[in-house]
Amino acid sequence: AFQAMQDLALDGYAEIRLYAPYVNLSKAEIVAEGARLNTPFAQTWSCYKGGERHCGRCGTCVERREAFHLAGYPDPTDYEDPAFWLDALQARRA
Repeated sequence: AFQAMQDLALDGYAEIRLYAPYVNLSKAEIVAEGARLNTPFAQTWSCYKGGERHCGRCGTCVERREAFHLAGYPDPTDYEDPAFWLDALQARRA
């Protein structure tokens, strides 16, 4: 659908394609693929808040912690609140 809209909007002036190779993968699958590709995870950022360290409490921090856990890889990220994700997951499952 996006490609059809883009084709109409560009009206032949340019050929631009959007590729999203990970769109159908879970975050855990993306972590596993990143590990396979030797991604420097310590140099990646997910936190909504910004700052020097990941907060550990926002949705993306919780999802990141869960993804590493489910993928079976250690998360090298330094979090301000490193244990919050477990409580957040328990609350979500309740």
